[in-house]
Order: sequence, then C-alpha cells, then structure tokens
Amino acid sequence: MRAVFLAKTASIPSIAVLAGVIALGHARASSSVTPEAVGPLSAQPSLEGAWEMAEFHLTGPDTSYTIHDPQPSLYVFLGRHYSLMHVPGDQPRARFGGGEPTLGSLQPTDAEKLAAYDSLIANAGTYEASEGTLTLRPIVAKNPNLMDGGTLKYGYHFEDEVLWLTSEPAWEEGVSLRFKLTRLE
Repeated sequence: MRAVFLAKTASIPSIAVLAGVIALGHARASSSVTPEAVGPLSAQPSLEGAWEMAEFHLTGPDTSYTIHDPQPSLYVFLGRHYSLMHVPGDQPRARFGGGEPTLGSLQPTDAEKLAAYDSLIANAGTYEASEGTLTLRPIVAKNPNLMDGGTLKYGYHFEDEVLWLTSEPAWEEGVSLRFKLTRLE
C-alpha cells in the first residue's frame, strides 16, 4: 500500500531517484560490484564524444567580437585522444580555381595554397582533463611547431550539454578566446 501511495503522489523524477538509490544499494550489496564501478548517482557530462563549435568569442586590447554562426568544425574526444578541425572566422574557405570538388585533380596556385593553410586549424593527439583544465598535446598538427612537444591549455566547464572552452593564448598578449561547443554525439 505504501509503495502504491508513493507512486501516485511522487513526481516522476522523485521515483527515478528512488529507483536509482534502490538499484545502487542492491548493486553495492553484491559482492561482484564495487562502489567505484557503480559511480555517482548524478554524473557530470563527459568530454568524450563529437562536438561542433556553436559560437566563438574573442576579446582583445583593441577589439572584441562574437561569431554566432561559425564555419564548419569538428572536435572529437575519445579515451585519451582528441582530434579537432575548424574553419576560423565567419566566411567559408576559398575554393581552388576551377571549382571542381574532386581530390587531386587541381593544381592550386601558391596564393591559393597559402589561403587554404590560413583558413583551417587542425591538430590531433592526446589530452588530459583535470579540475577544469583541458591540456591538449598534439601528435600531428597543421602547424608543425605544435608537434615538437607543444601544448594547448584551455579552461573548460559544462552548462548542461554545452561545453565551454576558454584560452588566453601565449602568442597573443591580452587576448581571450571562448568557444561554445555543442554535442553532436
């Protein structure tokens, strides 16, 4: 009777929490499951998965701007490894002359190659996330200097399923960057 009364008067979230507590108690009572394996009742969002940039903010000594509709991007965090690529700014990348989408059929000019280099940020390697700091250690990068033991550090935090990354790059004194990433999967 008491269980029926609880089910009729409790809200659905309360029942879900109660069920979680009961399940946790049963799991922890089992000799094959340790408390560490069960984990906390309310888990923090995870970095693991695929993300895309939804907004970009730059604040500097002489300028400040926000891009609300950034160009394509993909950030992937799996296990200890990451990969990221994004087109900086709010304009699409310039295409090579001829406009053909096929790979290897074009002979871009030196100016087109330079524009293509400047219009993409890409690197991949290992990462560590600890106490609100995300440290990226590129193994391969568009910028070869990052491949010689360089690191990229970001502050990070979650707001629901939104991941915020912040950085004050050493190569740009007085500049602050903020990236809003939304989960793809």
